[in-house]
Amino acid sequence: MKKEHIDFVELYLTAGYTATSAYMEIYPNSEPVSSWVSSSRLLRTDKVKEYVEIRRQEMIDKLGITKEKNLKDLEVIKAMAMNGDKPQLTAANQAIQIQNKMLGLYEPTKIEVEGKGIVFNFIDSDKKDEDSGDGDKL
Repeated sequence: MKKEHIDFVELYLTAGYTATSAYMEIYPNSEPVSSWVSSSRLLRTDKVKEYVEIRRQEMIDKLGITKEKNLKDLEVIKAMAMNGDKPQLTAANQAIQIQNKMLGLYEPTKIEVEGKGIVFNFIDSDKKDEDSGDGDKL
């Protein structure tokens, strides 16, 4: 892999750069629109994807990040936000939303029934399909 690609990934993962800004830092003569396209393309290449995953895993291991630890930290943040003279409801709500996403609680339950070339998709009526945007029950 090219040194520029390694440097791009390092900026992207460890320095807080967006993919576009990391690309523009490595290739300073590139235009913003072409940098957006090129950085997106670069992140999809097999070697770069593999390197990104290796570096992410190294950072996770180094920092001791686990899903369980993050959920516990969010629980502490939520409790702190709710306590005190002036509860921070927005912060508590955000912690709850992140916990729910991490636990997959926003995923609709889908059942597929197939017969004679026709497939029916049923969504649990207690859950809203976020993709549809209307929440209609079947």
